[in-house]
Amino acid sequence: FDFELGKTYTLIFEAPGEFHTFTINDLGIEVNILPGETVTQTVTFEQAGDFQLICVPHESLGMVGAVTVS
Repeated sequence: FDFELGKTYTLIFEAPGEFHTFTINDLGIEVNILPGETVTQTVTFEQAGDFQLICVPHESLGMVGAVTVS
């Protein structure tokens, strides 16, 4: 995912079957999404760089990604 430095984004998460997270430890972002829940989170990226994105309970299953802020 690519995001613009200083821009505010409204992110919408859905977890239809089980608990998930949208976690970027280096940016202090942790969104928890319960099964069947829709969560709206506003995020402003204030640090440029490449960051690891994980789903905490599913990281070992490969549910990881990367976020680039520039």
